[in-house]
Amino acid sequence: MLAPLLAFALSVAALARADTTEPAREVVRHGIRAVEGDSSAIVRARWAAGVARDSADRPALLGLATLARLTYDYVTSDRLYPRLFDADTTHPDAYAAYARLGRAWSLEERGQSDAASDAFARARATARAAHDRPAEAEALIGLAFAGGAVQGVPAVKAILDSAAPLIPATALDLQAERGWRRAMVRAMLADSGATAEAVASVQLAERSGELRTQAQAFRGLGRILDWRNREDSALAAFAEAERRFRQARDRSWLAVTLMNQGNLLRKRGELGRAMDALRVADAEGEASHNQWAVGSANTGLGVIAMQLDDFTGASEHLRRAVGMFEAQGDPSSAMNARKFLALTALADGDTVQARQRTLEALAFYQRTGETLDQLGLDHMLAAIAIRERDWPAAERALSAARALLPRLEGPRYRANLTYAEGRLALARGDLPKAERAFRVYLQSLDSAQHISRYDGRLRLADAYAQQRQLDPAEREALAAWDELERWRATLSDRELRLLAFQATSSENQVSPVSTSEQRASVARVLAALAAGGRASRAFELAERRRARELRDRLTRADALRASTTPTSVPLPLGPAPFTSAGDVEALMPDSSTAILEYVSGGLGAPTILFVLSRTGSADVRARILPPADSLAGEVARFLALVQRGERADSLARAFGAALLDPARAELGPGITRLIVVPDGPLHRVPWDLLRLADGSRVVERYAVSVAPSAAIVAALWRRHRPTGQAGRPARLLVFGDPIFAGERATGPDPTGADDSRATERGFPRLEASGREARLVSRYSPDATLRLRGEASATYLERTELEQYGVIHFATHAVVDDRSMARTALALAADSTNDGLVGPGDLAALRLDAGLVVLSACRSASGVVVEGEGVQGLTAPLIQAGARSVVASQWRISDRSTLTLIGTFYQSLAEGLAVGDALRAAKLAALRRGAPDREWAAFTMVGDPMVQIALAKPADRWRWMTVAVVLALGMIGGMYVRWQVRVNRGRSR
Repeated sequence: MLAPLLAFALSVAALARADTTEPAREVVRHGIRAVEGDSSAIVRARWAAGVARDSADRPALLGLATLARLTYDYVTSDRLYPRLFDADTTHPDAYAAYARLGRAWSLEERGQSDAASDAFARARATARAAHDRPAEAEALIGLAFAGGAVQGVPAVKAILDSAAPLIPATALDLQAERGWRRAMVRAMLADSGATAEAVASVQLAERSGELRTQAQAFRGLGRILDWRNREDSALAAFAEAERRFRQARDRSWLAVTLMNQGNLLRKRGELGRAMDALRVADAEGEASHNQWAVGSANTGLGVIAMQLDDFTGASEHLRRAVGMFEAQGDPSSAMNARKFLALTALADGDTVQARQRTLEALAFYQRTGETLDQLGLDHMLAAIAIRERDWPAAERALSAARALLPRLEGPRYRANLTYAEGRLALARGDLPKAERAFRVYLQSLDSAQHISRYDGRLRLADAYAQQRQLDPAEREALAAWDELERWRATLSDRELRLLAFQATSSENQVSPVSTSEQRASVARVLAALAAGGRASRAFELAERRRARELRDRLTRADALRASTTPTSVPLPLGPAPFTSAGDVEALMPDSSTAILEYVSGGLGAPTILFVLSRTGSADVRARILPPADSLAGEVARFLALVQRGERADSLARAFGAALLDPARAELGPGITRLIVVPDGPLHRVPWDLLRLADGSRVVERYAVSVAPSAAIVAALWRRHRPTGQAGRPARLLVFGDPIFAGERATGPDPTGADDSRATERGFPRLEASGREARLVSRYSPDATLRLRGEASATYLERTELEQYGVIHFATHAVVDDRSMARTALALAADSTNDGLVGPGDLAALRLDAGLVVLSACRSASGVVVEGEGVQGLTAPLIQAGARSVVASQWRISDRSTLTLIGTFYQSLAEGLAVGDALRAAKLAALRRGAPDREWAAFTMVGDPMVQIALAKPADRWRWMTVAVVLALGMIGGMYVRWQVRVNRGRSR
């Protein structure tokens, strides 16, 4: 302990004794050591005292400006540096040169590349005029990277080479700085000697004793090792760089290093660690005003979003990055982000724009000579061509990629090309070639690359399935699912686990084409197994992909309820145990219920329908249906017609014939209740409105509910019990007519076409929701009614909710079908809460409710996530402990909602289960001639068999009779008193 303290004290003392005429370069190095040694306050005080004595004290001014720059006080450094180089423009000295250098580095660290390039050029001129060769060399080193990228990689190397003769043998830090930068340039030019030069620069840096120089050298080595496909060594180098930057208190370059780490982890498929690193990089970049690091972190986060099939989130990250880079005058970094926008265009189906953006980026990197980027863009062109089924164009793109391989080291690039060739072969139907390619690809992967192994095994299973080789197809599909489960088990990020089944593996595979291909492969494999007499196995594989995150959380919640362990102590639980078809059928509460589970693949793949009911046999029945490719557009048209009040009978019958007629062939006449597990575009289907073969609506024959998976319904059946004690009705908690933040008295409901701007414009008041809340509260003598300011999010989040059997919300909702981040239930705001209750807030509630009603616009909608289903407001409530949720699929009006809700609760009070009660309310609406849009919007998610014990309000006609009698009595009494007064007046 004494040795470090003594060294620290001696360094401080040396700094305090430093001569005020010390050389300019030493002043800068003293400033760096002061920051690294946490003695900047002492040194700043000494230099400030020098300036106080003499405002022209050049060493002190340079020292203060250096400390300001190194602690990210750029306002002060920008004020002090010009005092050194503006005062003596005729005969500049070394202080002017290092002031210009400091100014240039501050611009570079803030990401202002254009301005930094000009500043380095001026610094070089000043250093030459001052005959300061080390300063001139440093200016050239900075100039190479700040301005050389526009001229191309060979130009950068030439500038760095010109700096070599200027560096003294004693300036080991400058030699190391030039060495790692030159090594990176050589790596970009596919020079095999790059790694050796990077290692030599690390050795020079360690001999120099400069922490920042050591950190930079390790970071440069990490970049080269990454490019050379030596990923473990690269991560070790980045870790060393990170440690030294933290020691040196250099938050700006720490942000850059974390960004480098994050991008490497992303390419390895370690998306959880990658997101963590990039988020910290973003924060450190903001803290140090390093906009380049912030932009680069957003580029990485955008690519991860694409890997998770979140192209809306990806576009937001990437556009932010492009805007930041362009504002900084950094065309190279802007192009690095912009090239991925080609894939967001492809996700929107715009192949023309996707190809145009890709070709623009390819031309840019051909000019700069950056081989890796050219390789990635050739893969992108192949992906676009596969989307268009233009096989010759795909072949040309992959041939161009193949021609670049000799310029690159490491087997990863060859493996990625093999994978792309397998994708093309699979798409073309050359199944033996596809099988060989995916076998070779899988052999190139290590055991930690779970996402890549999942993807490769899934494609291989598809190749086997299409060749009717069912045993290896089943084996590879099961192995693929296992790979993904192993990956999910390593993740701490809930959102990442949620998106697991739509993840892709690397930047060369980030494509809406590849995610669509994955879905198609799943459907083809399951269809082949079902058609080959393995329907039960196909169902089990389908269920393993369904609502895994929700299921795991339900299992954990049940274990916590049953355990005496305090809830603050996490239980060591693994994934939820799998539920087979036999398990589900055994748990079915009656023989009137059937489960219809769909798997839709797209890209021409078939749709599979699984039918389960309590038949006494554990066999699941399966039907192979036509592809669902065109359904998304047709469903949208169907919904638009219904919501406009127009007839859509032909579409209703077409969907009924495609989706339900095959199921009815497997159902007995006693089935009256259908639980639908939809997939893909089928999540948006208004099932009640479909027409059966006899022309009747589905609602006239069945009570229909939806569920994320059969296993979720089974889990809810396991905990099924009546809500409310025997002889006592359930407790109700009812929210209505909240006071919204920015509430408007009139105007349209903002929760329509542009939900994302609803909170910007404010919500209109929902007066009828107060009447609805009062109506609902009458069904329990122990109801808690919260209106206006009392209907607050704060109350919801702080109340012990487990005491309530029913929770009813009559309010607004904001639902974005593209982003989970812009979805919320709107309650009253207060000084501590904006009133918006998001999915995460709902999931964090502790409920024991048999029923939650979301009487709000589009509350059943949300982002459709592969495997997990709709992620909006309903799934979090199931996770929180609700057994059934009633919500709406589109915008609803106050008046029609009030009537339907009243009938629904009346039916519950009469003893009907939740699903049957909702159907009864819809049939009542049909009988009174209500348009379809008013009643068909409501749907039920979860267990339709939940029983709710409610009190029947007193008969309204009896109350009206009593009111009339009382009124007549009051009128009679008033008449008698009036006659008495008249008679008295007459007697006087």
